[in-house]
Amino acid sequence: VPNKSANNQDGGRDTTGNLITEAQPRQEIYPDRIALLLPLSSQQRVSAQAVLDGFLAAHLGNPNAIESQIKIYDTGLIDAEKAYAQSVTDGADFIVGPLLKPSVETIERKAGFLPILALNFTQSNQPPPTGFFQFTLAPEDEAAEIARHAIKKGAATAIAMVPADDWGIRLLSSFQSEFEELGGKLLQFRTYGAETKDFSANITELLNLTNSDQRHRRLTANLRVPVEFEPRRRQDVDTIFVAALPSAGRMLAPQFRFHFAGDIPTYATSDVYVPGKNEGNGDLNGILVTETPWVLAPHPDTEKLKAELKRYWPDQAPSLARLHSLGFDAHRLIPLLYKQSEQFTSISGLSGNLILEADGRIRRSLPMGQFRNGDLVLLGTDALP
Repeated sequence: VPNKSANNQDGGRDTTGNLITEAQPRQEIYPDRIALLLPLSSQQRVSAQAVLDGFLAAHLGNPNAIESQIKIYDTGLIDAEKAYAQSVTDGADFIVGPLLKPSVETIERKAGFLPILALNFTQSNQPPPTGFFQFTLAPEDEAAEIARHAIKKGAATAIAMVPADDWGIRLLSSFQSEFEELGGKLLQFRTYGAETKDFSANITELLNLTNSDQRHRRLTANLRVPVEFEPRRRQDVDTIFVAALPSAGRMLAPQFRFHFAGDIPTYATSDVYVPGKNEGNGDLNGILVTETPWVLAPHPDTEKLKAELKRYWPDQAPSLARLHSLGFDAHRLIPLLYKQSEQFTSISGLSGNLILEADGRIRRSLPMGQFRNGDLVLLGTDALP
């Protein structure tokens, strides 16, 4: 692939689609040899290839990086520990990857010789080795972003509906922790099973519609005549948090509206839909959704990158856009982490505004959109955190 020049070396831009900020050095210094560890021959090869394509697009579009050599190690063919050891033997100056959580946890135990930007989070609460950084598209970041946005818009109370699995509970915990740290209160939550299609029982309980219906039945029984009745939901709920995959999300949203909650701001993470697949998204109208700038906040630089990806890799599906942004931002983080000659607090990337925390984890804050007429539309800057 021929070298491509970039025109994005002119300092910071706004927070909804820029590639660099004032915190990022104007003259990026990349290491001579970069090792990239990805499971390209595994069951996760589609995701790994999308990350690789985003990484290479960033590399080819950055004249400061073009002299660096990239060597790719397929952790689908050799395990991550061997790939790490081989990259060290081969003289790598910086390692990006692995992608899968078990591989990252294996590498963490061996880290300390070279700076590493792992593309997933470990479950360890211990201080990381020196030079060990972690970056991924964590849905917990989105749940925390939703909490911040809801608080900023005046919410003081919330209810939540999440799947009864590890993913759902992690998102609930992230939302609740951030929401209550900022002064809000989670009043109640309910969980649902993977095969659930009728959410009415959970919703009526969350909204206290069950009590309203019971009052109606008692009144009818006491008066012994039919009584006109419209259920009245609880009035102390300011916002609703939902964790759902597309199939559940497209059923949940209309059922909340049916149960008189259509006027309550309802939030979901980006897992509720698939970019580029619009069928059924009309059911999500009104739902507020966090999303990456790559998908939600068009910018001349991002559009140029998308065009180059389509040119060199024409078969890429729009649904992989978030993984492209992960690969792109991983590449852009390298000069900021390599030797850490210049500290940074945050930079704006294509997967979100990236914030380096004390534990070496890179967290994201994201723009907010809302489904209108079946399309996710970026909210105005006054609605952004």
